[in-house]
Order: sequence, then structure tokens, then C-alpha cells
Amino acid sequence: MPFDINNKVALISGAASGIGLTIAKELLRNGLRGVTIADVNKELGEKALQEIENEFGSGRAIFVLTDVSSMKSFEDAFQKTINTFKNIDILVNGAGVLNDSIWQQEIAINVNGTVHGILLALENYIPKYKTDSEGVIVNFSSIAGVAAFPAFPIYTGTKFAIFGMTKAFGDEAHYERTKVRIMAICPGPTDTPLLRDISGRNLGAPYEKLLQELLKDTRGQKPEAVARGLVQIVRNAPSGGAWFDIKNKVALISGAASGISLAIAKAFLRNGLRGVTIADINTELGEKVLQEIINEFGKNKAIYILTDVTCKNSYEAAFKKTIETFQNLDIVVNGAGIVNELDWQQEVDINLNGTLHGTILALENYIPKYKSGSEGVIVNISSAAILDCFPPYPIYTGTKFAVMGISKSFGAEVHYKRTKVRVLTACPGVTETPFGIQASEKCLSEPYRKLKDEYFSGIYEQKPESVAEGVTEIVKNAPTGTAWIMVEDKKPEELVWPSEGKNFAPKKKK
Repeated sequence: MPFDINNKVALISGAASGIGLTIAKELLRNGLRGVTIADVNKELGEKALQEIENEFGSGRAIFVLTDVSSMKSFEDAFQKTINTFKNIDILVNGAGVLNDSIWQQEIAINVNGTVHGILLALENYIPKYKTDSEGVIVNFSSIAGVAAFPAFPIYTGTKFAIFGMTKAFGDEAHYERTKVRIMAICPGPTDTPLLRDISGRNLGAPYEKLLQELLKDTRGQKPEAVARGLVQIVRNAPSGGAWFDIKNKVALISGAASGISLAIAKAFLRNGLRGVTIADINTELGEKVLQEIINEFGKNKAIYILTDVTCKNSYEAAFKKTIETFQNLDIVVNGAGIVNELDWQQEVDINLNGTLHGTILALENYIPKYKSGSEGVIVNISSAAILDCFPPYPIYTGTKFAVMGISKSFGAEVHYKRTKVRVLTACPGVTETPFGIQASEKCLSEPYRKLKDEYFSGIYEQKPESVAEGVTEIVKNAPTGTAWIMVEDKKPEELVWPSEGKNFAPKKKK
């Protein structure tokens, strides 16, 4: 079950401004009972407290002057949290600096401060004072914690350290002992005072030159986007996990010349994707879409490859061209699919065999070898038809059940440990696309067409952009092997089978 933020208590370091303050507000909007703003800047801290009281009312927050590099000072913030709210359920280790010119302080805050927070929360306070059965720690790493940031090598080292200790402290052995999940969030450049005042904080002229080259093509994301991502990982992410940042990644998306897959490509690009391959069998639409993307996002952000997903060689050609063009591949979305019960062999071939070709190529060959960071992602598009069996289209429904099954199997933890590729399932409901219109006359026979008319009468059609936002969200933080329902323009909701977690494997004879 997702972690319920409602009526919980959080302590957030570095929360007097920037991402930390935005996270505090987002958690309060999600029902948090109380929050401690722990920060070394008294003026900003008191101002942030007043902002929170103005928006959420008095009694919801306290400010504690805190130097995270001092264990004693940090523990004082924990003690005042307990004195005020009686509980603590969530710690966000958000305090950090980016300044290689004062690298001793950078290490003291980024590394030592994070260790202080983890040890206090994990070994003393959260297990004893949590409201319910589980607590959460979120450590702030960075995209620099999974990919080198040559302009700031020491900062990069501190963020790699945070990523590593999160994975180790977040191991199942520690969770079983403490019932505290520990995750890392790895945001890319974000529009905060830290990013706007970044120049001159490095080791000298050669590093400053590298920084200025990088900043030419860098657009900071909004802190609100990071805060929303953090809320999702607090609710859903497994212990030891890290938030996957789409920025500077490369994706291959099948069926992306129209509909949901095209919306996903554009959503990824808006989230900083470096490059995308549009793999589709429709040349006319594919070339039109490529021009659309160039017009909106600029040149060199996309390529179009004529692709028949039912043919392994054709699909693999799209993978090879992606590597040739972008040198990396981090995300594959198997989005090609049809509804056509009149030609059900083709329906099975595209929906099932095409998904298998894409999954096996991505998982066993390309993403582990060519991913740009520590992790890759595959998203297979199933359907909300698996919820009610979609009686007008039983064979289509069968293919989408199959996609769900293979995704959950390939997404098992044993495969993730071997490949470091998460495999997820997106299950959108009825969506405004040409796909739905074309399906209207492709039932098996008249009784099925009649069922179709009854089924679709007055049904809500969501926007493809809503599905794309949902897919973007699960790519960032959903655990491997999970499936997500996306209906009626709502946020993704995890689909859990009644038997999930039970072991029905044959038992060996004693």
C-alpha cells in the first residue's frame, strides 16, 4: 500500500528556500500535519515560516536554526520536532551546497550532514516516534550523483557518496530492522538561487569554462516538479531506490507518430530529454511528427525511423540508429499497438510480439550497455481493458493481459539486479486518439459491435497528454515490475493484483 502522508510529521533540512521550501509546502498540501524547517539561515527560515503560516495556518510548522554539519545542532532539530508534534515520520535531507572552492565545507554539509540526518532518523527517532508502521528518509543526491559533472568534480563526489550510502542504508536488511524506507532523489538543474548564482563556485578558470559551456544549453526545471516527484517517491518508492531524472536521457518510442506515444515523446522532451527516436510504420505521419518536434524543441532532438515492430530486424534497426545518432539509450516505450479483431493475427503480432521484441532488445542488449546513468527504464503500454476485460474486444484484451504478465515477469527484482533496468506497465483508459476512432468498426461481428456501442455510450475520453504525464511520472520513480492505471485524466494509480506478493511457485519435494 502507498505511504499515506496525511497526518504525518516531517523534518526537512535546507528548507528555508528553494527546493526544500517547495517540498515542505507540497507535503502540507498533501495532508502533512506538521513540518520542521531546519536551516542555517535564520532570516530566510523565519520568512519561510511566516509564508507557511499565511498559506496553511498556524501550528503547522516550526523553524529551528540548524547546522547539519554539527550532529548536536541537527539533533536539536529532531528533539524540537518531537516536543512540538510528538511524532516524526519523514526526514528529507535537503541541505546542500555547490561550491568546490570551499570543498571542505561542501563535504561537511553534503556528506557529513546527510550522514548525521540518516543516523539520527534511522537509528534513534523515526523507529521510536513514527505515527504508523513505516517511516521514510529521502536523501538529496543529484543528476551529478549518477553522471559525472566535470565542472564540479568534488560536488559530484559528494552526490555519488549520497547515492551510494542511500543504496546501502536502504537495503532490505535495514528496512526489516527499522521499518524505515530510505530513497535518493536525483534532480537535474533546477531554477533556484543555487543555480542562478553558480558561476565562480568552482576550482578555477578551466572549470568555469566547462561550466559556461554547459549552461548554454541548460534550462532549469521548476522546484515544484521536483517536489511533486518527491511526494510520489515518499508514497511508492522501494527502500534503496532513487528517482530517475529524464533530463539528458535518450528514449526510443514505438508507435510515436501519433496518439499517446507522440504525447509521451513531447512530455519527455519537455522534461529535458536529450534525444528521442520516433519508431513507427507510418512514414507520412512519422516525417510530419519529426518536423513538429523540430519546430517545437529544435534540431537534433529527434529522429524518425520507419519501423515494423513485428519484425525483430526492423525493430533492432531502430535501436542501432538510436545509438549511432545519440550514443546512448536509457528509455524504451513499447507503444505500438492496434485494435483490430477482424485481423486478430496481426493484432497479436503487433501488440504482443512487437512488445516482446522491444523488451528483449532493450533489456538484454541495448539499455544495459548504452544507458547514460546507472539505470534504464522500459515502459510497456497495456490498457485499462485488463480491469473489466473489455467485452467488445476480447482478443485485444488478451494481448493486453499478456503485456501486463510479461512486464511483471521481466520486471522482477532478479532481472533488475542483473540489468539495472526497471520494467513498468502503463494501463491507460479510453483516450482521445485516432486509435480509438479506427477501432470502432473492427469488432469480430455484429454482437460485438452492439456491445461496443453500449460500452462506449457516454464514456469519458481522457487527453493523451494526461497519459503522457502519467508515464513521465512513473518513469521517474515507480518500482520495477509495477503496473499503473491511468484513466479520466487522473494521476497514475498503482494496480495491485489480489494475489500479489504470494508465492505460488511449485514446492520442491522434501
